[in-house]
Amino acid sequence: MRETPFPFSDHSRKRHQIIAFFSLLKVGIISVLMGFVVVINLISRSEELLKTHVQWAVLTLVAIACGSLIVTALALKYREKSADRVFLGVLLIDLLITTVLVHLTGGANSPYAILFLVPVIAMAVVFSTLWAAWFTFIVLALYFGISIAGWTQLIPAVKGQFILPSQIPTLELVRRLSLNASAFATVSALSIYLARRLSQYENVVETTQREILELTFRHRDILNSLGDGVISLDNQGTILLANRMAVKILGEGAKKMANIRDLGPEFEEIFQFELRDKRLVITRDEVVTFLECSLTSLKRRGKKLGHVLLIRDRTEQEKLEVEMARQNHLASLGRLSAGIAHEI
Repeated sequence: MRETPFPFSDHSRKRHQIIAFFSLLKVGIISVLMGFVVVINLISRSEELLKTHVQWAVLTLVAIACGSLIVTALALKYREKSADRVFLGVLLIDLLITTVLVHLTGGANSPYAILFLVPVIAMAVVFSTLWAAWFTFIVLALYFGISIAGWTQLIPAVKGQFILPSQIPTLELVRRLSLNASAFATVSALSIYLARRLSQYENVVETTQREILELTFRHRDILNSLGDGVISLDNQGTILLANRMAVKILGEGAKKMANIRDLGPEFEEIFQFELRDKRLVITRDEVVTFLECSLTSLKRRGKKLGHVLLIRDRTEQEKLEVEMARQNHLASLGRLSAGIAHEI
């Protein structure tokens, strides 16, 4: 038996779930890309697999990017209040790692350029529209900068690179930069739009939950202010809630009872036959209590939804009635004695 349900909304928990999702998404994308690389090397039967400094550098950077998942997970578990700042730092580090990966794996043609999208989407969903816009600008600047710098050899190629950024034809470079820039801008705009819509829906949900919570508290206060016990039951007799007076009448042990049958056979009879006016005398802890019980069915469109059991403590009223009967009896004896004395 419980007094009332208490719904709640934890906004920070939702944010942390989103952070965890994007961390796993990043690792998933990296795993897919690495899987393609491994498959291509196995098919080509390359003898240079993991024998160059570039390959080891790429593998190390990928491992660091995946290791950031552990940092994020530890922050979510042990530093919940600073998890947002940690995640922001991880995203900035990811941008730098992605920039280096793009240069090492072909510049504008690098398959790792897709990793630039993860921070942009994460900014829009986890933080704000302004942050997403700034990160989109940073991503475009980094992507254009590293691609052009590698193509013009402002940043020299590293020995062992399979695809040299400087060997990309001019038209291919322009086409790649245009396509990827359009993709980044489109994804950013969609992310910002969807994040705004999500924020609006979350605000509506939070407002609704707040109204439900206030309504729940108001109903709880109303129920607890009643002088009669009120117990809500489902169609199987399971106790859904009980107000404070019901617990007071039936005793603290009633809190542990889950079904109307646990209260005793007399209450089971009331529930089974849906009795509306039943008087009971119960003894708990050597204390005799007189009760008046009434069970009402809750129906909607002919369908039974549950029951409400009203319990009224008539102990004091019974004592007054007994005392009044005794006084009337004594008064009758007095009048009889007076009449006999008068006759004598």
